[in-house]
Amino acid sequence: MSSRKISTFKFSIAAILVVIYFQINVLVNQDNNIGKPRWKNNNVITWDIREYYAYLPATFIYNDPSFSFLDTMKGNNKGNLTCGKSPIGKYVGRVSIGMAVAYAPFFFLSDAIANISGAPRDGFSQPYQWGIYISGFIYSTG
Repeated sequence: MSSRKISTFKFSIAAILVVIYFQINVLVNQDNNIGKPRWKNNNVITWDIREYYAYLPATFIYNDPSFSFLDTMKGNNKGNLTCGKSPIGKYVGRVSIGMAVAYAPFFFLSDAIANISGAPRDGFSQPYQWGIYISGFIYSTG
């Protein structure tokens, strides 16, 4: 292996280790820095993440990728699933599904954990919050 490839490899490993260090530091010290961690108070799937993520529970939990179930949905999760309305009154996703595809492996694992543990299979309970939280960690170090 040439010396240039070795130095590039060493730099890459060092950069990955620095990112992992900061990620672990945030995970461990989140209680001290900003109060209760986001995943503990179900506050990971918010803002734009909620819009990208909405395709997953709509399709795989509520079995309705057209979002028409929102008309009859009750409870706190109705506010979690936001989407636009077309000129003819149909619900439409306002964002592309690309991030939902990236979240999908973590969603399916979280869904299995929710099913086994007895947590609500609503797409927004603690296992799903953890799944999205871990996805950010994994993708940022990959």
